[in-house]
Amino acid sequence: MRALIGFAGLISMVMCIAAVIFLIMGNRTVAVPLVSVGLVILIVCYAAATYISHTDNKK
Repeated sequence: MRALIGFAGLISMVMCIAAVIFLIMGNRTVAVPLVSVGLVILIVCYAAATYISHTDNKK
């Protein structure tokens, strides 16, 4: 489960970096969806990692 969360976090970071590159190149139509999806995935991964960390600490 941790590997899946880490991999999803990595994908979201790559999407956000790609969005910045597309913004620099001037292509907003591609950059805006990449940032939106990347941030949603990043927030979900952060919440899942926090949840797993709290459940591990209780055991």
